[in-house]
Amino acid sequence: MHRFYKMIVLVILAASGSPLISQSTLLNPISTLVDKSKAGNKLPAIIDNAGNTRGAGFNGENIFVATRTGGNIIYYWDVTKPDVDPKTMNTTGVTGGLFAVSDITVVGKKVFLSNMVNATGNIFKLYGWLNKEATPKVLLEFPAPATNVRLGDAITVLGDPATDGLFVASGWGTKNFYVWKMKGDTISEKSPQIVTLDSVVNVNFARITKVPKSDMYLASGPTMGMALLDKDFKVLEWIKPGVYFPSWPMYAQILFYKDKRLLAYQHVKTSPVENFQYFMDISADTTTLSAIKNIGKKPAVERLIHSLNIGNVSNGNASVSVDILPNEAGHLLSFVYSAGNGFILQKFGDIASNTAELNFSAFKMYPNPASDVLNIQSEHIMKRVVVLDVNGRIVRSMSVENTQLAMDVSVFQEGLYLLSVETAKGIYTQKLLIQK
Repeated sequence: MHRFYKMIVLVILAASGSPLISQSTLLNPISTLVDKSKAGNKLPAIIDNAGNTRGAGFNGENIFVATRTGGNIIYYWDVTKPDVDPKTMNTTGVTGGLFAVSDITVVGKKVFLSNMVNATGNIFKLYGWLNKEATPKVLLEFPAPATNVRLGDAITVLGDPATDGLFVASGWGTKNFYVWKMKGDTISEKSPQIVTLDSVVNVNFARITKVPKSDMYLASGPTMGMALLDKDFKVLEWIKPGVYFPSWPMYAQILFYKDKRLLAYQHVKTSPVENFQYFMDISADTTTLSAIKNIGKKPAVERLIHSLNIGNVSNGNASVSVDILPNEAGHLLSFVYSAGNGFILQKFGDIASNTAELNFSAFKMYPNPASDVLNIQSEHIMKRVVVLDVNGRIVRSMSVENTQLAMDVSVFQEGLYLLSVETAKGIYTQKLLIQK
């Protein structure tokens, strides 16, 4: 069941006197700004391919997705006009490798793309664009170090590449990350620092992200689990794969919001197939090191404060993206992407209200109690209507693009339900009683 709706159930039932553990409302209200996902039945056909569609990124203004379907293409959407068809970037000269287009990451207005190579002597490349209208520049050419050492499946750019940044690529089939220094948006030293994590099986599809307010890094990937690294990329603490996270914790990153330390990551699972974004509250410990060291002392489900379903298409190439950025108003903008499942952009927090899910004036429904037809009216266009029973099970979920809806509830058994309406302004919930 979707974590957000479970949280609504717990909050409302607790208010009714049920002896339930209180749930965090730290990120509330949560609103969906852009939905181009398989789960939302809005996946664009141009990126509906789990094998050929690869990396993605978000910079607060645009969403970028790289694909090999129909050529070597980078699409970008304007988040203020999500229903307008995307534009394409200039990819002239993007060639070479087993695949010319692989992973992508963005830093501010700058876009970075890697190819993918998997044989000795093949040239691994990093391309850079100063902005979405620019022409690409080759920033790095590096011969693949050995047969079957794949480079380009997963990349990150850390820090500011104009002044003091790092470009990191994981070596598929190895225990090695390859790290290059960036300055002036260029890579002058072509030989990388090789970071070897001896304790892991391999670093396939793994990424490294920077931990804010520290000189530490967080590494995560399907077969390596999650590891906290020091400033020299030495392992400080390792969460082994399958021990705490049930499958693949991808693109993990630590962030701070409202004085809380949060852990966000993309969860990819192949059986049953699922692609979820998760947020955990790991702020009980005073330091990040102790938070990671002690994470297993509390079940993951008790740490969860938000989850989001992207879709159920198998993402065997583990192409994902998680970009979480603050905006000028103090909200968090959270972007999550999974190859073959599309992407969703959400906004956390709102200046006007912190209790949107309990706002009983946000929409009207009548009659209540209902027996046959329930009428729902909203001031804002409804995107989705969800009905849950008191145990938090979803009994109906409907996509809507209207301010009014007549719902047949004649098949519902008598009893108390929760009806939740999602609009561009937030998610709102009221109690619904069925009587016959």
